[in-house]
Amino acid sequence: MELCQWKQVNYDKSESEIQEGVLSFTDVELFVIEPFSFLINSSEILKTKIYPENRIIEIILLGEHDVGKVNIVAQDVYWEK
Repeated sequence: MELCQWKQVNYDKSESEIQEGVLSFTDVELFVIEPFSFLINSSEILKTKIYPENRIIEIILLGEHDVGKVNIVAQDVYWEK
């Protein structure tokens, strides 16, 4: 995954604008993409929400022709460079 850092509030101009890494989830109980036909392919992340009480991460993505939503229920999530 490539994250564009320059739009972030805490971005430091001395750091790289693009940060590459992998999101890893443990003990995944649910993975749902809506709509079902949405393809995750270089999609821009519009918004993320985390619901810790339910262990849910919701990611809203802008696709080439539509907007998609990914819901993941997992024990933990880790960012690895």
